[in-house]
Amino acid sequence: NPDNSDSSEITPPVEEETGQLIAAPKSFELDAGESRVVRLVLRKFSDDMEDIYRVRFLPDKPALEKIEELGGTSVQVNVVVSMGALIMAAPKEARPDLKFVRNDDTITFTNAGNVTAQLQREEFCTEDRKVCTPLEGQRIFPGARWIMTIPDALKDKEFSQTMLVNGSYSTLSYPAP
Repeated sequence: NPDNSDSSEITPPVEEETGQLIAAPKSFELDAGESRVVRLVLRKFSDDMEDIYRVRFLPDKPALEKIEELGGTSVQVNVVVSMGALIMAAPKEARPDLKFVRNDDTITFTNAGNVTAQLQREEFCTEDRKVCTPLEGQRIFPGARWIMTIPDALKDKEFSQTMLVNGSYSTLSYPAP
């Protein structure tokens, strides 16, 4: 639900299997402590909107950990470990456009662009360092809206936050109300 302002991370609008992203190698084994480079190839870039993929690396089958007898009942414990990655593939022509409106105690963000904007979770301090407070981070997908509650220490002050869009960092300045 891209419009859910109660979530700590807004999830992409749709999750479904796709044949657009290819992983190589298709299967592999890892022993404890090992790592492996996996190449991901996108078959086609979108012309107008960022594509979002969640890649999951799943084991072939659970490894049998332990079988025990408890009061005449056999108990089997399997451990399944998986890894995942969120892939954001920018369109051929990226158009970042994160808009915000500051009210007394909130800032409403609307992503009118075609790529994800990520507000960084960080601590903001005034120049004199008399006020330092953590700022919430959030990934705002294209077409999504998010409302950030302004920390009490900054409600009447100008402050800024770092944003990551399409691999580039910039600073958003929030003027005092």
